[in-house]
Amino acid sequence: MGIQDYYQTDLPKKPIRVRLYVMLAAVIVMVLLLGAIKLFQSDQAQYLLGTGTVAGIVVDESDRPLNAEIYVLGAGMINSHTDENGAFTVQGVPSGQRSVVVVMNGGGLEYPVTIATGATTDMGRLRFIGTRVPSK
Repeated sequence: MGIQDYYQTDLPKKPIRVRLYVMLAAVIVMVLLLGAIKLFQSDQAQYLLGTGTVAGIVVDESDRPLNAEIYVLGAGMINSHTDENGAFTVQGVPSGQRSVVVVMNGGGLEYPVTIATGATTDMGRLRFIGTRVPSK
């Protein structure tokens, strides 16, 4: 038995080209799958799935309207301001679980909210109770 006979087998041999195509197809499928997972975890996917509106009124502990800034977390850079009656409306908020942050005089409070696609979510009256630092 010669050395050539030792390496010859009766198993069919696939050309290297076919193996490379199979490996390349597997890599492409993996990249597409991971990209789809990453997309659906992003805020951009929420825009594709739909947006809604959030509204409310910001008041102090005495139920007087406040002039405050409104931010929606997890939605890029969406923000708004209250009007003279403390009312706010933020449109184009991606649907799903979000947090509305009311900011005034360097302080802020966070309120969880669920945004429904194509609907307005009314948060009602949001009480902004500021902290007071005792004077010395």
